[in-house]
Amino acid sequence: MENVIEKLLRDYRDIFIYGAGGVAKAVCRLLKEFCKNKVVHIVVTDVKKKPPFVEEYKVYDINDLQAGKYKTDALIVVAMMLSSAETVKCELLKKGFRNVMTADELAEKMYREFYEKPVQKGKILFVNFSGRGYGCNPKYICEEIIRRKIKGVDCLWAVTGSREDIPDAVRSIQYGTYEYYYELATAQIWVDNQHKDFLSRKRNGQYYIQTWHGCGPLKKIEYDAPNLPGSYLELLEHNMKMVDLCLSGTDFCSLQYRRAFHYYGNILEYGCPRNDVFFRKQPDIDNIKKDMGLPYDAAVILYAPTVRKGESNLIDASYILQACEKLYLCPCIMLIREHPQMAGREKRYVFSDRVVNASDYPDVQEILALADMLITDYSSVMWDFSLQKKPVFLYHPDADAYREERGFYIPFSEMPYIEAFSMEELYREICNYTENVYQQQLKKFFDKYKPFDQGKASQEVADRMLEVIGNGL
Repeated sequence: MENVIEKLLRDYRDIFIYGAGGVAKAVCRLLKEFCKNKVVHIVVTDVKKKPPFVEEYKVYDINDLQAGKYKTDALIVVAMMLSSAETVKCELLKKGFRNVMTADELAEKMYREFYEKPVQKGKILFVNFSGRGYGCNPKYICEEIIRRKIKGVDCLWAVTGSREDIPDAVRSIQYGTYEYYYELATAQIWVDNQHKDFLSRKRNGQYYIQTWHGCGPLKKIEYDAPNLPGSYLELLEHNMKMVDLCLSGTDFCSLQYRRAFHYYGNILEYGCPRNDVFFRKQPDIDNIKKDMGLPYDAAVILYAPTVRKGESNLIDASYILQACEKLYLCPCIMLIREHPQMAGREKRYVFSDRVVNASDYPDVQEILALADMLITDYSSVMWDFSLQKKPVFLYHPDADAYREERGFYIPFSEMPYIEAFSMEELYREICNYTENVYQQQLKKFFDKYKPFDQGKASQEVADRMLEVIGNGL
């Protein structure tokens, strides 16, 4: 029996997806399985300002595809946020295109079909960074739910690839597909660590927990950040209207939800579930080192820069390892972990037994737990890592440029982390590191910003979820 998407596409050979941003990517993922025998065109107004491909589809200029047959025989989906989509749809209709619909209209058709099925009590859908894998806050909440073995609870995890790291007790679903949106439409609880895409819709009887993926008074985000596009802020508004509960790691984070997210609902102030691992039973460090091929007797240095508009800052690994070995008086290994959105950028390094590519390791919290030192630039992992009272060094050769790009809540001079503006300065700061001084500065910082983390966040979230399942909203 045909579903609503198959019926919609049945009579068209050519599909135009108008747009090249996040909405267009979501539409591409949704339609892909139904377009195997069709020709998909990504079309934009100015192709010079857009990437050559969206997903695997080539990008064209709409002015190059205005032949008569396309105007009458092709389906055009205007894949933009609501503020632009209706205007563009009207313009296309005026130009003679007959079969035009917006992504919002596509979503409404799909959900009308889904809503014929009821919300399924006990079904929980977890998403980590748009299907990136089994990790971050959703992972640790999921593991707590699994540990309790509650009858009638059905845990699903959205993935974009294989399900290798997902426990057998958890069902997997391919992120962004028709089946994914069906599960989203019928799950009682959603757990996500970033904003859901524009095609996501929530109905009565569903409960949305937003864990977010960063904490601490670091770089500015959402409405606090400069230069964010209007389409992103529109997506933010779309999401926060659906959220029922946010998780917070500090008083600062709670205030940030109100101001930067425009969120006025309930907040659970017990810390980040992913940080529970630092306070309770530690992961088996020896087994993690074995899996990664690391020697047991070496100190582990983690370099984890944040996502950038251009390339992340490049570190001279062998040079810095010399300084680390002077500090620790033992062999040292450096793990390089590029931000997930900087995929492929780690190829700039020459990896060896001493410099190891950790960009694809599924759980960054386990790497933070095994590392003895963190070097980053502006990543929020500095906050998580320092909860273990381990040293954090900040390599900032481009601090002024990044300040203009993102902005910071407080100057780095007010943070306890050790700042360096050149490779030579980073070398010296590591060699001259004084444990007592760093710990004193860290204590003052935590006394001021008061992290909520005590290793109980996952338990508290699981308690709330089971209350929702048992008693409804």
